[in-house]
Amino acid sequence: MANAITRMHWAAAKARRHPRYAAHYVRRPKRYVLGVRISGIVQQSVTPTDDTLIDGVIQGSVEIKSPANVDLRGSIQGSTTVESGARLVITGAQQGSVTVRPGAHVLVEPTGKLTGSLWNDGQVVVRGVFAGSQAGMAQIELEGAGWIRPPDEILPDGTHVYRW
Repeated sequence: MANAITRMHWAAAKARRHPRYAAHYVRRPKRYVLGVRISGIVQQSVTPTDDTLIDGVIQGSVEIKSPANVDLRGSIQGSTTVESGARLVITGAQQGSVTVRPGAHVLVEPTGKLTGSLWNDGQVVVRGVFAGSQAGMAQIELEGAGWIRPPDEILPDGTHVYRW
């Protein structure tokens, strides 16, 4: 156990001193005042079941289970599923497909971006920007300065292209 902790501290120190090693060092979730805090680069699937703050980058799928409240200040680069009874607040960026189950809530704050395909059977409120395709039984609710960005280009095969 002591060797594992020593190796972990050594890897963290090496990542701080040498940026080229930073991509290989993955931080583990840490506790913060309201629950779990995920920072740094995480290259694996994540399943929050408690109050969680994501201020890093997750490169993988995320499945948010009830009764979790997730505050996304960083970014998720992959698919996200919000289960019934769970809540996702986006002040950062979600890049990839999002599935919102019945009874689930997603709130995109004015600084937030939700990009990719959306399957919405729950409640999605956009105060920021949404760009992508949408399907499901529920509609997106726009509030304040929230808007749905049209594609910059539609290719002959029907692919929508967005340039940020």
